Amino acid sequence: MEMQVKSYQPEAPLLQKYIECIYTLRRDEHDETIRYIAFPNIFAMACLNTNSVVEASDTKLRFASSPLFPLQSSLICDYEHSTVVEYEGPIDEIVIYFKPLGISSFLDQPLKHYAKSYFTAFDPFPDYRESMSELVKDEDDEVRLQGLEAYWLTKYRDFEHHFLHDILDEMLADAGTFSIADAAARHGISRTTLNKHFDLHIGTTPSQFRKIIRFRNAMRRHRQDLPDQNLTHISHGAEYFDQSHMVKDFKALTKYSPKAFFSRLSVIEGGNINWVFLPPS
Repeated sequence: MEMQVKSYQPEAPLLQKYIECIYTLRRDEHDETIRYIAFPNIFAMACLNTNSVVEASDTKLRFASSPLFPLQSSLICDYEHSTVVEYEGPIDEIVIYFKPLGISSFLDQPLKHYAKSYFTAFDPFPDYRESMSELVKDEDDEVRLQGLEAYWLTKYRDFEHHFLHDILDEMLADAGTFSIADAAARHGISRTTLNKHFDLHIGTTPSQFRKIIRFRNAMRRHRQDLPDQNLTHISHGAEYFDQSHMVKDFKALTKYSPKAFFSRLSVIEGGNINWVFLPPS
């Protein structure tokens, strides 16, 4: 069996507001070790891995099969750099992609309380580990997903903020003309206050978040423009100032030029997952 990756949309209308998608990844003992690069994105990801040990460094995540660790639960909020991810042996993984600020409508504390770094252990509720351990015992993805949705619905608490939702909507709608200083002024706050609340509830700065929005928009435009791969059209469509601006941001986020990046990019499950696969180490 080759590695199987599938993505799903939540069925509950309430969860559709806060969750971009849920994906599952399965490997068996015959699958070769794989390595890929995962890139910064705008989503907070809650991950569950069964019978796996996770080794994390600043630039690499390695998942290896181990019966000593029946459940590994982690939170990934990666806004700064690309990460090499390696899977070795049988793997059974479930990942929830929460939309920007989406996870805040379920947590009791600001996101920064849980996300100590880009990759941290995640145990947000007293019943979380026990509930997830029971849920992953069933190998049927449909049953698991139903259980996940039912669980997170019980944690819904809504999250209201007097300016973050509006500013995020403005930034996501038009990252090209969005001005951080103007947005702060419109909402009667200082840029320092805006930076503080972004860090507390999202985990990065407004300028870095805007950079990632443009990067992700460029990947979407690349899919739409195939097979032409016209970088000028992509840069304009992704709201960069010009092509040189796109090149600068791509090298900062991926270490690749746009042309090299797109030539290596694997688009999985309709664009929900975007990886660059690497040769075995």
